[in-house]
Amino acid sequence: MRGLILAALVLATAPLYADYTPFYLGLLTEVLVFGLFALAYDVLLGGVGVLSLGHSAFLGVAAYTTGILLARYQPALEVAILAGAVGGLLTSLLLGVLVLRKRGVYLAMLTLALSQVFYFVVLMWTPVTGGTDGLGNLPILHLSDPLGWRLSKRPITRYYVIATVIFLAVLAIRHMLGSPLGRAMRAVKANETRAAACGFDTRRIKLAAFAISGFFSGLAGALLTVVLEFVPIENIHWQMSGTVLIMTLFGGTGTLLGPFVGAGVFIWMRDFLSKHLEYWEVFVGGAFVLIVLFLPDGIVGSLTRLLARRRPAPAAAPADQIPEPAGLVGAARLPADVHLLESRGLRKTFGGLAAVNGVDFQVRPGELRSVIGPNGAGKTTFFNLLTGVLPPSDGRILFKGQDITGLPAHVVSRLGIARSYQVTNIFGDLTVYENVRIAAQSRVTHYRFWGRADALAAVNRRAEEILLHLGLSAQRHALARELSHGEQRYLEIGIALATDPDFLLLDEPTAGMSPDETRRTAAFVRKLAGYVTIVVVEHDMEVVMGISDRITVLNYGEILAEGTPAEIRENADVRRVYLRD
Repeated sequence: MRGLILAALVLATAPLYADYTPFYLGLLTEVLVFGLFALAYDVLLGGVGVLSLGHSAFLGVAAYTTGILLARYQPALEVAILAGAVGGLLTSLLLGVLVLRKRGVYLAMLTLALSQVFYFVVLMWTPVTGGTDGLGNLPILHLSDPLGWRLSKRPITRYYVIATVIFLAVLAIRHMLGSPLGRAMRAVKANETRAAACGFDTRRIKLAAFAISGFFSGLAGALLTVVLEFVPIENIHWQMSGTVLIMTLFGGTGTLLGPFVGAGVFIWMRDFLSKHLEYWEVFVGGAFVLIVLFLPDGIVGSLTRLLARRRPAPAAAPADQIPEPAGLVGAARLPADVHLLESRGLRKTFGGLAAVNGVDFQVRPGELRSVIGPNGAGKTTFFNLLTGVLPPSDGRILFKGQDITGLPAHVVSRLGIARSYQVTNIFGDLTVYENVRIAAQSRVTHYRFWGRADALAAVNRRAEEILLHLGLSAQRHALARELSHGEQRYLEIGIALATDPDFLLLDEPTAGMSPDETRRTAAFVRKLAGYVTIVVVEHDMEVVMGISDRITVLNYGEILAEGTPAEIRENADVRRVYLRD
C-alpha cells in the first residue's frame, strides 16, 4: 500500500515540477490509461494464469461504445465512460463463456479468433464506426467532466480527472485481489487441479476473472477515447492484445505497479525510439526477449524479489514427532451399520481398455480401508472416479446415500470427500500457511469480492490449528515448494483435512519417504482413522498390514479379493498375483 501511495503522490505532483506541455501531459495520461489496461489484463494472466489474445475486443468495444454515444447522443461524460466499461464487461463475459471449456494454447487462440470477429464487425460497419478511418469528431472538449469542470479549459484538468479515476480503479482491483475471490483466483493459478479438489469451481472463478478484467479494460478503453478524442480502429485490432501482453510482462505479472511501469517503457520506446529508428519494433522485440530470459518476473517483480529480505530457514519438525489428529476433523456422522461410500458396477474404459471393470465397493463410517494391487491395476483411476476427476463409463457412486455419479470434482469435495494424489499436489508457489488457509476458505466462501480474506477469523484459526497439529507451524511462511518431500506430503494431507471431510482418500501417502518418515506417517494415518473414514492406496505392504481394518485387492480393474489383513495375507490368489509368493 505504501508503494501505491508513493506512486500516487509522484503522479499528483509530476505536472507541478515537470515541463508539462500539452504533448507530454497527454503522453503521461496515455501511460496511465494503458497502465490500467495492462493491470486489468494482469487480473486474468497474473490472477488465474489465463493467457488471453483477445483483450483488444474489450478495449475496442468500450472505446467504440463511448465514442458512438458521445458522437450521436452526447450524454454526460461519466455516463459514456461507464457505458464503455459495461461494454467491456459484457464482451468479456461473452468470450469467457465461449472459451473457458478449453485451456492453454487452445483457449488463447479462441480468444484471438473471437476478438477478430469484433474487429471485422467494426471494419464493415462503416456508417457507425467509421471503418478504417476510425471514429472522430467527438465533442469531448465541449462536455463537462464528473466534477463539473470544463475539460477544454486546461489540459492539466483532464489529467487530474483521469488520474483520479484510474487511482480509484487501482484501489478497487487491489481490494478485490485481497478478497476471498482474489485468494480463490490465486489458488486456481497456482494449481487448478488442487483448487478443484478443495471445492472451488475453477471455471466459475476464471469467468469472474474475465468479467473483472473486461470491466476495467473497458474503463481503460473509455478513458482512452477521452484522452485521444478519437477512436482509431487499431484499438480493436489483434495487435493491441499483443501490445498489452508485452506491457504486462515488461512490468511484471502479479504486481500493481508493474503494468504501469511496463506501459511507460513501451510508450517511451514507441514515441521516442520511433523518431530515431526506422525499425524500432525490432528493438522492442529484442527487449521483450531479454526481459523474458533474464527478468522473467518483469522489472517490478524482479526488483521486489531482489529487495525482499530472505527469511532464515525454518526449523524442521522433530524427527520423532507424530502429528496429533485430535481437533483436525470431526468424527464420522453416520451410524456404523450403513455404507458411507458405495460403488455399484463401476466401470471406466479408455478406448477398448477397461481400467476399472464392474467394481462393487463399500466403506463403512470410521473404517480404514487399504486398496492394493499391481501397477496398472486401476487404483488411481478408481480414486479419480470416486472424486469426480473422471466420469464413469458405467455404474453408480453413492455417498451418504446420495448418488454422486458424474458430479464434478469441486461438487464432490463440497459434499465431504477429500483426497491426496499419487504425485504430490500442492500450491507450490504459495506459502505453507496459504496452502492450508485457502483450503479452509473453500468451506466458508468462494466468490465474495468485498471484504478482506485475512479477516475470516474462523478460517485463520482452522489453518493455524492444522499446521500446529501437523508440526508445520515453523514453516508457515516458507513457500510450499521449498519443503522437503516428506513435509510436502504432510502438507497435502493438511490441505485435504482443511476442507473438513467425512471421507479421506490417500493415494500412496508414504511414496518416496525415508523409513522413519514412513513409520511416522503410518502412525499418523492410523490415529487419523479414529476421526475420519479413510481409504488408502499403498504399495508398502508393511504399512498396509499395520494400519488397515480391511483390504481390497484390485487386479486388471476388478476386485480380486477383500478381507482383513490376516485373510489377505493367506489368500492364495493374492499371494500369486501381488505378493509373488
